[in-house]
Amino acid sequence: MHYQIYCEKCGIELTDKISAGKKCPECNGSLRFRYDYNKIKGQVIRKDLPGIWKYINLLPVSKDSNFITYSEGETPLLRSNNLAKKLGLRELFIKDETQNPTGSFKDRAAAVSLTKAVEFKKDLVAIGSGGNAAAAAAAYAARANLDCFVFLPATTPMERVAQSLIYGAKVIRVKGSINDAIKLISKYQDEFDWYELTTAKPLNPYQGEAVKTIAFEICEQMKGVVPDWVITPVGGGGILSQCWKGFNEYKQLGLIDSLPKMAGVQPAGCAPLIKAFDDKCKPDEIKVWEGKPESIAVTIADVFPIDGEAALSAIYESGGVAEKTTDEEIIEAMKLMAQNEGVFAEPAGAAPLAAVKKLRDKGIIGSDETVVVVATGHGLKDLNAVVSNVKRPPILESEEELPVIVKRYLG
Repeated sequence: MHYQIYCEKCGIELTDKISAGKKCPECNGSLRFRYDYNKIKGQVIRKDLPGIWKYINLLPVSKDSNFITYSEGETPLLRSNNLAKKLGLRELFIKDETQNPTGSFKDRAAAVSLTKAVEFKKDLVAIGSGGNAAAAAAAYAARANLDCFVFLPATTPMERVAQSLIYGAKVIRVKGSINDAIKLISKYQDEFDWYELTTAKPLNPYQGEAVKTIAFEICEQMKGVVPDWVITPVGGGGILSQCWKGFNEYKQLGLIDSLPKMAGVQPAGCAPLIKAFDDKCKPDEIKVWEGKPESIAVTIADVFPIDGEAALSAIYESGGVAEKTTDEEIIEAMKLMAQNEGVFAEPAGAAPLAAVKKLRDKGIIGSDETVVVVATGHGLKDLNAVVSNVKRPPILESEEELPVIVKRYLG
């Protein structure tokens, strides 16, 4: 193997065969990966491979695998001059993950997870998800010709459920939170021998490595110039922590000479990571959110961030910050992003932009700084949120009314 698997807790080294994508068999600790960076230098990118697979030397996948892929990755980094001017920033970029095959950054994780499922010769896969990861897993499982079980909270909007159903997944709606759905998969692991695709490193360490390719692409697209800030939404915390790992690996490889500050964003109605940050808690002191999650950004309304310890560590290590946003602020950010830059992001994907405005107002982000926000998923995934927050357009009853309506629009 071109990578090493080790336990973060006890330090024991393992192999793919022993780990099988789960936890340490000795102490139940979370598994991590390291690579021979000295050997990789000079051959980081395989130009003969597409999308995330060009980083195969930094992914825990056999180089001989038949990759399960839809050409995910290589999403655009959009220079957002209109928004930068409105928000008083030197430069603002949108990493547009809505352009992935099923409409979110979760396609990166699904590609690696399903490739590993095939490597492990699994016939059955299962995932607990709020929507985006479920759709991605279902699509990639279809391509791998594997049966896929999707466990979703019963409150998940039906348009999100439908995405998994159309790809042929066996969907089970669970009364409870996403964390309750995930616990069921683990509880019945031995009975069904399914390979868990849930996008949290403690549950599937392989998939997390795929997400760090977002950071690799940002470095390349900015030609080695590191932004001052990278801002991501936080549900489980995986995207923030893995982007941080990606930037650190590129620095270790000598491809960049500095690191960005990381900012994590959660909705005010479910913000366990932000509360821990505000209370100056240690990374392992994050508490479960009390009460029912309430937010338009359902995909990041996790009562407990499974990767929260790594995410909070990344914020502290980078000198970053955690910020919460209201539903009203998120809706305004959705409109700003769509109407000024043509990017239609779901509520969770617009939350980072909502945070930028707040952090600028607080003076935490300076006017001379460069910011990258990660738009994690497409707005078409959550049309109910859009329909309920836009005005119904007028109906033209007669041609004579047209000049009146046009002038009304023009003010």
